Amino acid sequence: MKKTSLFLVALLVLALLAGCANTPPTDEPEESAWEFTIGDKDFTIEGLRKMESVTIDLEKKGEVNSYTGVPLSVLLTEAGIADFESLTLEAEDGYSAGITQ
Repeated sequence: MKKTSLFLVALLVLALLAGCANTPPTDEPEESAWEFTIGDKDFTIEGLRKMESVTIDLEKKGEVNSYTGVPLSVLLTEAGIADFESLTLEAEDGYSAGITQ
């Protein structure tokens, strides 16, 4: 009984240690490779960094977070889109969301 208990404890410790092992890093694209398209206009991270950005603070569940970026209205103007009724944002993985004006 004592040997069985010791064996089970050792097995449990090994399982816990195996679960804590370092996982290999994921293959994320280089930041310079990130880009997106609005209409026929392609935008890159480097290009966005050259544009004027704004920072807003939003509160959710009592926690305030700051977000910095180029306003969508500026990106639409750069893409030559002056008037619209709705926009559909679509991610590479197929997720999409709609925005109405």
